[in-house]
Amino acid sequence: MAINVLLVEDDELLVKRIQNHFINTEFSIDVDATGADALSMVKSRVNQRSAISLAIIDI
Repeated sequence: MAINVLLVEDDELLVKRIQNHFINTEFSIDVDATGADALSMVKSRVNQRSAISLAIIDI
């Protein structure tokens, strides 16, 4: 079972490090650098029946 994660982070290096850390795991990471598309990404996942399980937001 995949754990769908929404990561809102604008630091590209940090995003790459996080993505590399979770390669070949049950985590599926969607990235939104600004947060502007976060709501539509969550809604899209719900419509696909693969809802976001965890959201990590850098504020």
